[in-house]
Amino acid sequence: MIELNEKNHKKKDYRETVKEKTRTIILKSLEKEGNLTFKALLEETHLARSTLALRLKDLLAIGKIQRFYNTYRITEMGNIETQIKSMIEYLGLLATYKIFSEKANVKVDFPESLNEAIENYVKAESKISAKKYMEYLKENYPLEI
Repeated sequence: MIELNEKNHKKKDYRETVKEKTRTIILKSLEKEGNLTFKALLEETHLARSTLALRLKDLLAIGKIQRFYNTYRITEMGNIETQIKSMIEYLGLLATYKIFSEKANVKVDFPESLNEAIENYVKAESKISAKKYMEYLKENYPLEI
């Protein structure tokens, strides 16, 4: 039996974080560009060939991408994850700026107010149902108030 000391445990956490960031880069590229070959993904993501191959294998195994011959595309599950992470990042950034600019009495000209940004997301059309987004949110980002 292998014992994990604190040093080994931190390395594992760091590696998992790096893997997740790499998978996100791939998913965002596929979301933005559509269907891409392995070679096109190499050019788009600037990842090492071996890293890209490993992360594509991970994403295929968990159903976030599909492969058709030499072309990869994002699945609905991958789309949901990518869009939700982007929304959380964007809206969270706006909210953070708003809070600290008010506390510091600094006037910040937001490209859009937080409420307008939220309204834009609410009105945006999607091929994926809101129910599926809610299921993903509840499972991955439980809200405890």
